[in-house]
Amino acid sequence: NGSGPCGGIIRLNPDGSADPTFNAGTGVDGAVLCITLKPNGNILLGGSFTEFNGTASNNIVELNADGSLSTQFDPNDGANERVNSIALLPDGGLMIGGRFDQFDGTLHRGLAKLLSDGTEVPGFSADINTLNFSVERVLVRPDGNILVVGSFHELNGVSRQSIALIDASGSVLDEF
Repeated sequence: NGSGPCGGIIRLNPDGSADPTFNAGTGVDGAVLCITLKPNGNILLGGSFTEFNGTASNNIVELNADGSLSTQFDPNDGANERVNSIALLPDGGLMIGGRFDQFDGTLHRGLAKLLSDGTEVPGFSADINTLNFSVERVLVRPDGNILVVGSFHELNGVSRQSIALIDASGSVLDEF
């Protein structure tokens, strides 16, 4: 009916009307910048927010298909600044990109690799070594390599102008 708060996210029916079975409550307290659907029907949101429906959720959160908070996803402290892009990895994990320099208190400048439960993958390193950086998009190719696009000049010590291809470990690849 178009009335009432949507908390930054609603699901629409094919005719454009709001789906009454989806309820995100008060939703996020900021901006949703990206949405990714998981194979199980859950919804990942990234953006610039500090909570979802009154629960601390620093810039990334997973919702159940009905709009409620998923208890299967816990990124702990999350990203310290905005998340612009979330991509699903072939193993069920996630690659996130944005304008953050920490994820769950660990240095991750612009890129972080997460397990499906939202925790960071230990030992993953793909560091954007540029002031005023931002990763705008991360895309996973069919071969499992990850295309990184944004505002940066260097990735893991390798000169790259706003676009780079990395493998699953974060190593910069020479060929696209």
